[in-house]
Amino acid sequence: MKHLTPQTDTVAQFLDAQSCADRYGFSVRHWHRLVDSGKAPSPTRFGRLVRWSLKALEAWEAEGCPTSQQDARRHSC
Repeated sequence: MKHLTPQTDTVAQFLDAQSCADRYGFSVRHWHRLVDSGKAPSPTRFGRLVRWSLKALEAWEAEGCPTSQQDARRHSC
């Protein structure tokens, strides 16, 4: 049985761009375009590392992958 340390467990909760692209079947370039255009969740930065929260991605999926603009309109009402 593999035991995870708190640090390893925390790292597992974040995905890099390649992992996000693989998860959704996109190229890394397309994933970055979605993020840059506000159609995918914003990343979290850890120094020079750019990662996406697995919880944020799962919430985004559960909502039908709305764009940030759709989120802003929904929450502003």
